[in-house]
Amino acid sequence: SNHVLVIPWRTPGGLVDTIQRRQLGAAGTRYVFAANRGPRHLYGIERLMRAPADAEIVVVEGAVDALARRKLDTQGRVVLGLPGASSWLPQWASIAQGRTVRIATDDDKAGDGAAERIAADVWAAGAVRVVRERSKGMDWAQLVAAETK
Repeated sequence: SNHVLVIPWRTPGGLVDTIQRRQLGAAGTRYVFAANRGPRHLYGIERLMRAPADAEIVVVEGAVDALARRKLDTQGRVVLGLPGASSWLPQWASIAQGRTVRIATDDDKAGDGAAERIAADVWAAGAVRVVRERSKGMDWAQLVAAETK
């Protein structure tokens, strides 16, 4: 039988906005959104709505990396996931006002490009500090897997 990972992407209020799926063990397409409709919000945005107004934000690539990065964080930061490296939307930057933003996109060319775009937008939106955080050449899920072996 085929196993499928199903990931709910939520609204700020916590309602499911769209579903992302991945057929595990299959070659080819990695992640697909329901009816080809991507999310309107960052993965984990509902957590930000419950966090203190000055809570730090960490932006990573993808829901699985968000879950992995949360596992590594002991500082109470709110980890949010992009649907992909090139999917950042400038309107998402408003969440940065008055906050520190750690940009922890993948440690590769696409991740660096995303980090530059995100940094420019969050500075313009009023972030108080922006930090580029690197994951030693791996994505966060790979780093967690390597540490738990």
